[in-house]
Amino acid sequence: MAMTMTGEVDLPATRQVVWEALNDPEVLKACIPGCQSLEKVGDNSLQAVAKVKVGPVAATFKGKVDLLDLDPPNGYRISGEGEGGVAGFAKGGATVKLSDMPGGTKLAYDVEAQVGGKLAQLGARLIDGVAKKMADQFFTDFATAVAKQQGVEPAAADGATIRASATTRGAGAVAAPDRLVPGALEVTHMTKVSMTVNGKAVSADVDPRTLLVHFVRDNLRLTGTHVGCDTSQCGACVVHIDGKAVKSCTTLAVSVDGASVTTIEGLAQGGKLHPMQEAFRENHGLQCGFCTPGMIMSAVDIVNRKGASLDEATIRHELEGNICRCTGYHNIVKAIGDGAAAMGGQKAAAE
Repeated sequence: MAMTMTGEVDLPATRQVVWEALNDPEVLKACIPGCQSLEKVGDNSLQAVAKVKVGPVAATFKGKVDLLDLDPPNGYRISGEGEGGVAGFAKGGATVKLSDMPGGTKLAYDVEAQVGGKLAQLGARLIDGVAKKMADQFFTDFATAVAKQQGVEPAAADGATIRASATTRGAGAVAAPDRLVPGALEVTHMTKVSMTVNGKAVSADVDPRTLLVHFVRDNLRLTGTHVGCDTSQCGACVVHIDGKAVKSCTTLAVSVDGASVTTIEGLAQGGKLHPMQEAFRENHGLQCGFCTPGMIMSAVDIVNRKGASLDEATIRHELEGNICRCTGYHNIVKAIGDGAAAMGGQKAAAE
């Protein structure tokens, strides 16, 4: 899967300072997300080790980076390739150009990269999102670093403006729109959102663009709800909103204002597992476990909608929106059947 990413960064430093920072391994190591080591192995070559997590795939990548076509202090070309074991590989290059601007330096970059292995199977949108997030983090930290080198207070580096866009080419590729990362002069208007989560009233001021999955994971620290694809395909993010299963990775938190939300953490009551959770444990309806919370939430919804008497064909059809990349679904289907029967028995006993 191939990807291109272009962008511009306005940095509060002179072109010479920016150029020196771009060639300083220690500065780069501090700014590259997940970088564990970055050492010079030649005049214009670096050896890098970085730990990267993309959705459910986490790996340590090791590779070599070459700096080519050096034109100080105007720019250079970067070429590199890294291996992440079973997670796959990444290789590509980037052209970096520096130019003067009022109050600092404009850095323009043009990246072309290719990923393979498990990473390529995660989907274009997820890879695009992670790539842009890492670029944003790198240039935010890089702006702070160059500001410090000029004796400017780190807070002044917040004035750095990042404009970036990424496009991935491959099966199901989706082009991500350009976006402006907030700088010192841009104000994000927060919105107050209130809801009931797992029986408890919660409220917070959030960016109107905040997704429900990030609200429950980041704001409420309920990390059982997972992010697996960002495209509503895998179902790892399923929660219940007013009793109905919803994929939280494409649901805005503000759209759930006033609603009742149940996450996987809210199923067990009084220290006792929900019948569906118990059935998954007894039937070993999991392998790595990443998709399991979403599977269980979807399974409970299936029973609520279809009743406790479920045949295998119905269960498999209803699981169309949930993806497990480890198992053959056999134990998952069996677990849901047993869990449905247990839920039916529990309901009959209560009546």
